[in-house]
This record gives sequence, structure tokens and C-alpha cells, in this order.
Amino acid sequence: MLPEAASLAENLLRSFRSIGGDVERFRRDENILNITVTPHFAQHWLLPRLGAFLQRHPEIDLRINTDATVHDLVSGDFDAAVRHGDGDWPGLNCEKLLEGWDVVVAAPSVIESGSIETPADLTELPWVLDEDREKEMALWFAEHGVAYETHTRVTRLPSALTLVAALDGYGVAWLPHVYAAPYLASGRLRQLFSGDRTGDQAMRYYYLCWADHKNRPAFRTFRQWIKRRISEEADSI
Repeated sequence: MLPEAASLAENLLRSFRSIGGDVERFRRDENILNITVTPHFAQHWLLPRLGAFLQRHPEIDLRINTDATVHDLVSGDFDAAVRHGDGDWPGLNCEKLLEGWDVVVAAPSVIESGSIETPADLTELPWVLDEDREKEMALWFAEHGVAYETHTRVTRLPSALTLVAALDGYGVAWLPHVYAAPYLASGRLRQLFSGDRTGDQAMRYYYLCWADHKNRPAFRTFRQWIKRRISEEADSI
């Protein structure tokens, strides 16, 4: 082989290797999926079902953030979010997943010694409260004519611990119905003021949100899975 041809072949080989590396890095990046979800949703819905998703889609590098911060999905690092609210987040696609209305619950041991007839009676009991939901809890009391600020027997906890503390009988709790439902059915928790949805409670849901330019294959796979899983569980009830 002539020296010029050998040099050309070597240069082409280096170029092909570089292109191959770029393609592999692109493929790897395309399979990274960064999502942010609320702590309650992560612990009580997503994590118990996550193994099935990872087993079915080992090619997806799923990275999960769990905090109550509303992150910027348009220019930030996250591809998608599961948010709790009314679905009004401008600039995003928001798809309804689950009902997100809240209920007041307590373990039987917390309420068996007294009579709970009105919301005002709840201020005589200890509470375990999600530290990120105090504003909503105060609004619920205000809509029932109760001065929530005068209630001093409140233990504020991270979201992930509130349900656990309620089940252990540490106090009355304000929880999303979707997470409390299994324990209401089993009798480990009791709902107080059943059917009471004041203010915007009837309009609150969990939403899957994403920006248009982040609608990549890895996200579409996750979106299809979570919708199918919720639909299958709803059909089985």
C-alpha cells in the first residue's frame, strides 16, 4: 500500500472510531431519563411498582429526584415531573394521572377516647403534619371556621414520614386519599368527615408534566408504562 493510501486509511479509521464513540454517547444520553416527583408519590406509589418498570426496560437509565420543589422543566435538567395541583403550569404538557384530593385520617387508637363531631374537635387531638402541606391544612380549617393557628399539638414531619406516623397512632393526619385508601379499607386508619371536599379539593390531581422538546423515546416509554399501570389498577378495583 502506498504511504499516502495508508495515511488516508488511518485517518478514515480514526474518523469512524470517533463517529462510533459519538453515536454511542448519544445513544447512552438518549436513554437517561431524569424525573422529579413528590415525596409522597415516590414512596407510596412509584417505588413499590418501580421494579417492574426497570425489569421490563433495562435500557433506560432512570434517575429520580424526590422533593417538593417545583423545578423548571423547560430549561432545567429534568425531563418530566409528577406534580400535585390543579394542572395549571404554563408552557408544559400536563396529563392527569390520579385523583389528588386529601382526607383527614387517624388510627383508631387516636380517636377512640373522644367524640369527633366537628372540625373544631380536631384541635383537641395531636396532629402529624406534612411540613410541605401546612398552608393547605390551614385553609381546610379556615373553611370550616376553625382557627388552625391556635392548635399547638402539631408535629411537623417530612412527607415520607407522615403516613407512617399516622399508622403508628401518633396523631391525626392530612393525607392524599390515594395513599390512605388501602389503610382505610383495612381499618388501620379511619377517615373523619367522609366526603368532605371543600375549596379546590375536588379539582386537585396528580399530573405527569413535560416540555415539548423533552418528549424523547425514554420518556415516552415511561409515560406509556405509568398510564398503563394506573389504568390496569383502576380496572381491577
